[in-house]
Amino acid sequence: EMREVDTAKALLRSTPAMAVMKNDAPGRYTRLEHILNRTYFDYSEAYPGGTNKQEMRKKIAKNLKEEVFTVPPSRLLALITQSLKWQQYIGHLPP
Repeated sequence: EMREVDTAKALLRSTPAMAVMKNDAPGRYTRLEHILNRTYFDYSEAYPGGTNKQEMRKKIAKNLKEEVFTVPPSRLLALITQSLKWQQYIGHLPP
């Protein structure tokens, strides 16, 4: 949408995730290259089915929310405490 073509090309052609997509889903990869090579942005091609950017963001957020869970804040403190004790035990930290 913002026509940051150089950034998009770099991401498409040099990231491991896109290399996997190129092998596993060549149609999707080709579609992205096609969108990238256009001189204009076509909303209907980028957001199929009459959706828009906000609806796609909501869909992605919903899917991520199902995969990510929260833990109590005290859990992080407990993990840090355990790691410091371990580093002290193996001699990486002074007693």
